[in-house]
Amino acid sequence: MPVIHFLLTASEPITHMMGTRGNVAILNRETVLGDGNPPVEVPVLSGNALRHALMREPAAGILVNGLGIKGDTSFQLADLLYHGGNLTGGKTLNGEALREFCRAVPFVRVFGGAFPGNIVPGILHVGRGLLACAETRDTILRLSGIDIGDNAPPCDECIGEFQYTRGCEDVAEDDRRMIYSGECVLRGSKFYCRVELADCAGELEIGCLFSALQAADNVIGGCGRAGHGLLSIEYSCEYTQEYVDAC
Repeated sequence: MPVIHFLLTASEPITHMMGTRGNVAILNRETVLGDGNPPVEVPVLSGNALRHALMREPAAGILVNGLGIKGDTSFQLADLLYHGGNLTGGKTLNGEALREFCRAVPFVRVFGGAFPGNIVPGILHVGRGLLACAETRDTILRLSGIDIGDNAPPCDECIGEFQYTRGCEDVAEDDRRMIYSGECVLRGSKFYCRVELADCAGELEIGCLFSALQAADNVIGGCGRAGHGLLSIEYSCEYTQEYVDAC
């Protein structure tokens, strides 16, 4: 199964949240068991968020713009392209029509989707973005063969805080604007993500994926209006750059 290894660097603070604790927004985390070390909660980027922001959404934009149908798509088609579709509502496609649609549109073969009464599985599996830190060094090495090094910072040193005031045009004299705050992953921190393609992936499917990656704006999580969320992306895979360009 072809594998692509991603190393994502936070060019801006990252605020990918899982909820709140009191009035403070808390980063999305998972518990990691290190080799001989106690469990530690490490910030993660969900695979679904990475898949949507870096792959599906830009791929859908390429398709819509390439076909010249921006602004003219039906709600059902836009829902399928950008959000994966819906099992209910609309006309059910028979097997032959669905097979022909998938044959004609590589996007659907890569990302899959839900049609009325049918689910088409994609060929893309996107893992979580795991914070690259001292506590996850062994895990990342096992997954990818990439050693992030002895100088990888402890998890706690990658986490900071933010606080902003929500603006309001109608503010009373005593200024009751809302203050909101939370955790963030600091600028310069890194995440590792493993992406797998099914063995049946051909040139069209690979080209669809890498075209999307090249078109993505690389922004994930919340607080984009406050300058959060930008990632820079490096990846390594078995495909040469010449092969990717040819696709």
